[in-house]
Amino acid sequence: MRQNTDADRILTIAEQGFEGHLYDAIEKEKVVITFSGSEGGSSTSDTMAYYYRQNGISALGVTLFAGIDTGKFLDKVPLEYVENAIRYLKDQGYKKIAVDGISKGSEYALLAASMFEDISCVIA
Repeated sequence: MRQNTDADRILTIAEQGFEGHLYDAIEKEKVVITFSGSEGGSSTSDTMAYYYRQNGISALGVTLFAGIDTGKFLDKVPLEYVENAIRYLKDQGYKKIAVDGISKGSEYALLAASMFEDISCVIA
């Protein structure tokens, strides 16, 4: 798995309202928010985001739980994490926002897409 040292920006709950790592491909038209599964942490979401950037698409790997400042376990993960991530990305100039989740992260991605109209694409 990739280490988050490849991230262009490290984002924190204290500053942005979610924990994540931005892999910026410079182009601001579209961005993908990635979510890992029940293993938690940022390793898988970062790996997914890294590969999007390698293919010219900016991506934000969001840590849902078992991160630095997130909950320790996969229960009651706030939807505000993705809401705050969307707000942050729009403030950075991104226009089209997709979500990509695997395993438990796919459930979170589907729920987020049903709640936030700014999400225009779901990969689950």
